[in-house]
Amino acid sequence: MSWGLAYYALEWAIRITALLIVPVRKPAATATSWLLLIFFLPVPGIVLYLAIGSASLPRWRTRQFTARLPEFSKLANSIAREDPDGSKSEDLTEKVVANSGLMPAIGGNNLELLVDYQAMIDQLVTDIDEASERVHMVAYIFASDSTGKKVVAALERAVKRGVQCRVLVDPIGSAHWFREIQSMLRGIGVDVRATLALHSLRRWTRRDLRNHRKLYLIDGDTAYVGSQNIVAADFRPGIVNQEVVVRSQGPVVAELEAIFAVDWQNETGEWLGDKISIPKAAGNARLQVLASGPDFSPEGFRSLLLQVIHSACSRILIVTPYLIPDPSVLAAMKLARLRGVEIVIAVSRVRDHPIVHLAQESYYSELLDIGVQLVAARDGLLHAKVVVSDRQVGVVGSGNLDIRSLILNDELSLVIYDEASIAALAETVERMIESAGPISRTEWDARPKLARVVENLARLTSPLL
Repeated sequence: MSWGLAYYALEWAIRITALLIVPVRKPAATATSWLLLIFFLPVPGIVLYLAIGSASLPRWRTRQFTARLPEFSKLANSIAREDPDGSKSEDLTEKVVANSGLMPAIGGNNLELLVDYQAMIDQLVTDIDEASERVHMVAYIFASDSTGKKVVAALERAVKRGVQCRVLVDPIGSAHWFREIQSMLRGIGVDVRATLALHSLRRWTRRDLRNHRKLYLIDGDTAYVGSQNIVAADFRPGIVNQEVVVRSQGPVVAELEAIFAVDWQNETGEWLGDKISIPKAAGNARLQVLASGPDFSPEGFRSLLLQVIHSACSRILIVTPYLIPDPSVLAAMKLARLRGVEIVIAVSRVRDHPIVHLAQESYYSELLDIGVQLVAARDGLLHAKVVVSDRQVGVVGSGNLDIRSLILNDELSLVIYDEASIAALAETVERMIESAGPISRTEWDARPKLARVVENLARLTSPLL
């Protein structure tokens, strides 16, 4: 048999095999995109699919997480018993989040919204400087720039006081700085580990499946959750990030410590869950933690988003830097509009990821057609990830409105239920919307035809983005 004939046979073997394995437990659009790629480019396509096509985790990791579920349930029950509201809630969103992320809603928390980028870093440094026992951090980006070095200096002072500092850093998100920041942290005595390390065969998983959480914990009684990484606001030249972060104290911090404990065990084998204590009530905010991703419920964040949209009666506000909704989210928005629900989505005009932004723009016409109001920040990147519905529920976290956050990456969301906190969050979002410019139907229809073609070509990649 000639080499040419052998290669031809190989290509058809790949195509036939792909038909059997690619569609398994995948959304139709995602499976179709992969099959098209493999059918046209069998060898490169199957290599790419093997690298990033499957979101399944190694069996050892699944077994490890399953083994901890009884302890998770025990902690969740203990937290629920501390609920100052006293009775079990019948709120459907609380039930969805509890069944997806395993943690209950809990009252008695203090909630502070941080929207000033540098002020958030300064407050975090102040809290680290006051730590007496431990500092735990998960960062998608931890840079060795001036902002990162400011946090490193605070961690160094903490280590010298005898504080145990543990840091998880994603090596893809922090690729530009990873080796340097790892060396800096190890050099001052911080126990730093890579999340989903790329060099480990035992921990092999989808290469683009990342831990996208941003979580900073001090002494088990203060927590930061939101969209802000440890990096300068303008780390991309000419682009200034705008963020929303929640600083909280109270029983909900125990839930966030439990999420860190899972992430830490996955990378080190060391379980910290037995060291978690439940802080006493510190305020009136009612909060609930949702961890989503392959370890927990892979579709937890999407389930939360769908529940919020389906339950809305009057108005939904969304802030997201990346807007590539899947069919279920689009259908939920269409149904909400038919109910008369006003939907306002704030995005950015800045193109920090050109292909992603082009794919995003391909959805604007469809959203405008159903009556969704789109506004775009004139300056900087709205990197915040926020949802507010009817002033009845709010969400602040790390999840974008794209396939990556909806069902792939490890994400973290803080769900807010009390009236005062939601009102404050809604006012924050309203200010962002007021400072942005509307994307009108007339403006959008006037863009060049070539732009539409390029956008639609980019949209074909959206199930893979």
